[in-house]
Amino acid sequence: MIKTIILSCALIFSSYLSYSQTVWKRLDLPGAAPEDSTYSYQLSSLLPYNEPGKTGLFKVWLMNIERKITINDIHYRNIKTIAHWAVDCANREYKLLSLTYYNLDGTVIESGKGHDYWEDAVPESTADAIVTSICPKWKTKKK
Repeated sequence: MIKTIILSCALIFSSYLSYSQTVWKRLDLPGAAPEDSTYSYQLSSLLPYNEPGKTGLFKVWLMNIERKITINDIHYRNIKTIAHWAVDCANREYKLLSLTYYNLDGTVIESGKGHDYWEDAVPESTADAIVTSICPKWKTKKK
């Protein structure tokens, strides 16, 4: 009986850990207006990213709910954007690896690969806020 209870608790706990690693966790971005958009990241997606000549890089999946956006001259409301970023905390840079826009019903509006160059996280920009918020999470996860 006790073995069954212990085994059940272990299974529930491992299921919880698995679930908690794949859910989207909200990023509280300094200076961001929550009425415009909401950013989240997936903790389980914080993984090393390798590029020749650079060290300490990681990649992460980011989700953004845009309240209003224009894509190819068409206006949308409440669009979900899933982006895959590579991040260089030491140099405060990021690289967009891929980007997909989804409609409310889950239909892909537009999808594409990112680019092969690094961009500065310009001070006081959304990218700067994301890099500032996500880098400590990477450092914690690496330990």
